[in-house]
Amino acid sequence: MQLDLGVLYVGDRPIVLTLEPIGDDKVRVNMSSWTDAVVIRADEALEVLAIGKRLYVCRGERPAAYLNLDMSGMTDAGYGPVTK
Repeated sequence: MQLDLGVLYVGDRPIVLTLEPIGDDKVRVNMSSWTDAVVIRADEALEVLAIGKRLYVCRGERPAAYLNLDMSGMTDAGYGPVTK
């Protein structure tokens, strides 16, 4: 299955996603029908939508600040501006 940067899956069958925290504020997402895992970064979110009888799994923008998380470790991981 060819993965696009936004839409990761569209279909009408049940799926099982595996989510694995891999450090550096990233999560590895895998599904049995994918040939490669997808990495969701700290400034992204995994969105699951049910529209009609179709299921959509998408990668979307969602800063961690949306969740009121401490962002102080983000610069060390390579995200955001360097502070002096």
